Amino acid sequence: MLTCHEMQELVPEYIAGRLAPTEAQVLRRHLQECQSCTAEVEELAQVWKLLGQWPEEVPSEQTVNVIRQTVLSDLASRQNVALAREILPARKLMWAIVDGLVFTLGSVAVMAGVASFEGLSAPVLLGSGALWSALYILACALYFRLGGQNGAAVNLRVIATAGLLTMGFSLLAARTLSVGKLVQHCQISPWGAALFRCVGQEGAYLLFGALYALAPLLVVSFAFGEQVQRRPILHGLLCAGLFFLLTLPAIYLQCGAFSLGVGLSWIAGAFLGSLAGAPLGFWLRMQSRSQTR
Repeated sequence: MLTCHEMQELVPEYIAGRLAPTEAQVLRRHLQECQSCTAEVEELAQVWKLLGQWPEEVPSEQTVNVIRQTVLSDLASRQNVALAREILPARKLMWAIVDGLVFTLGSVAVMAGVASFEGLSAPVLLGSGALWSALYILACALYFRLGGQNGAAVNLRVIATAGLLTMGFSLLAARTLSVGKLVQHCQISPWGAALFRCVGQEGAYLLFGALYALAPLLVVSFAFGEQVQRRPILHGLLCAGLFFLLTLPAIYLQCGAFSLGVGLSWIAGAFLGSLAGAPLGFWLRMQSRSQTR
């Protein structure tokens, strides 16, 4: 004999007509003796009959599109999260943030001994520091990014290393002899006075700003060009852009006492020097390497 619990497990198959004949006979014998199970089976049979009469509706095209877009967006978000973790894991991102803040503090300390911040308000100084931190963190993130090693189309680690190292040399040069001090020395020398009569103050800052960017970038990019297997010009342009962005806050902090024309000339010179120095250094290294083979 079936118990009530065992009977309840067989009821769905019995109502659907899929129960084996022997089991169905045993179940019917139990129903003849149990009124509560009989009432339950009758209710379930009625519900099953009503469900069978329920009309089948095909969802509209709009409903299908909404469901499809929801599923696709969910899959895309999951893929983006996975890609972000693959490109820069959380641990390396933390290291990039820490290193970027350390670089920022060091750069601000150097600039404090070079430039006077008296003419700059507190919000301007905080904004410059925040921008510098973001740029340094970006450079460190490029260094820690997965991939981009030797043989890749673009070696981001080389670009980040060259840009950061060149920025360090520029800060040391500014500490020793900044562009402003160099211009002042040139003004009192005979050849410097002749130069100023030819190009003016803005032209002098344009020239020296270009030299201060071109010389270290040329040396550093030539030194690291050994790790670049192809596309030296592209590597040089990316390195030049990174260095130029990193050096902008330093130029701005030093231009506090200068006119707008002088500041823009200095920035333009740094841009032109960066644009020429890094691509030329990577290209020369690749040419020298191809000649030695």
